[in-house]
Amino acid sequence: MSARDVMWLIIAADCLPAEPEFASLALKPTEEESEPPMFTSALSFVRRRKVLAIGVVVAVAASTVACIGLGAVTQAEDAQTKAAKVQKVIDKNFADPEVIKVGNRYYAYATNNKRNLPVATADKPRGPWKFTGADGMPKLGAWAKPGRTWAPDVSRRPDGSFLLYYTAHHAKSGQQCIGAATASKPEGPFTAVGNAPLVCPTKQGGAIDAGSYSEGGKHWIMYKAENNVIGKPPVIYMHQTGPKGLKLLGKRFAILRNDRAVERGIIEAPVMVKRGGNYILFYAGDHFARNTYFTGYAVAKKITGPFKKADKPLLSMKGLGGAVKGPGGADVVTGPNGVDHIFFHGLVGKARHMYRAELGWVKGRPVLR
Repeated sequence: MSARDVMWLIIAADCLPAEPEFASLALKPTEEESEPPMFTSALSFVRRRKVLAIGVVVAVAASTVACIGLGAVTQAEDAQTKAAKVQKVIDKNFADPEVIKVGNRYYAYATNNKRNLPVATADKPRGPWKFTGADGMPKLGAWAKPGRTWAPDVSRRPDGSFLLYYTAHHAKSGQQCIGAATASKPEGPFTAVGNAPLVCPTKQGGAIDAGSYSEGGKHWIMYKAENNVIGKPPVIYMHQTGPKGLKLLGKRFAILRNDRAVERGIIEAPVMVKRGGNYILFYAGDHFARNTYFTGYAVAKKITGPFKKADKPLLSMKGLGGAVKGPGGADVVTGPNGVDHIFFHGLVGKARHMYRAELGWVKGRPVLR
């Protein structure tokens, strides 16, 4: 075996994932070297071994450089591949998108932008998406001040009507809280229910980013307690509701906490689906106005948890090769042929446009397809 062959063997071995058999791999001299002729001097034998050792050191160094380069190329190619799977579908401000499918039509809702509840519709997840001509919720609840109406969540109730959870500015406390509204049609108009918010933990700084989940005839609301606005780590809670979604039952329980440096003190925007026997909780981390805002996920076998966060974000500016800045505020909807789509916003200047990508599932965990 030549020195060049040895070098490439080392590079190949170093670049492969670590396996037990590689741990015991040892380089052996060739037959010629293993049994040198009697007339070969000891000095010559040692020199050959010394040359081989130097070659091995050089090969190892080369393998390190090669692997670093290969790793960087692989990561760059992976980011480019993911970026190619992402499509901008609304090129105007449409933050914190919520998307549902009703019949063969899709409806998207967003954080306030001139209207309390912007609404857009499309025949396909890819679009084209068109704005409806009216505000989906012309009038907020009596407890709320307009101008800070965020992160809507819309779901269909058992009776066929539609339920909206919305975040708004609570006039009495000055905090953000969550209210409810109903409509007979997905595009609205939604009418506020009650004279008080449904969720308003003022001792925790308020609540934002409601998300609904239903399974087996039971219904829950998820939300973020705004602890970070009072200098404490935020928490995402889940609370069972009645069948109409307007009454809280029993006690809430925490499903996710802010415990990673990459989150920079913020977790929010909970969305839950169940795939492959796993409960998948999507969430956003960091501040929405930063390029480093991201979409992560956590997995549990039970709806009550414990939820284990994935090591890497599903969506991030770095992971998408810079194609989308601050990808967050995500929602998941099932489209034609049972294919899941994830909708999210990305920063474009000071606005947040809506993007879409297909989701696949590997062992009950999400991947971009």
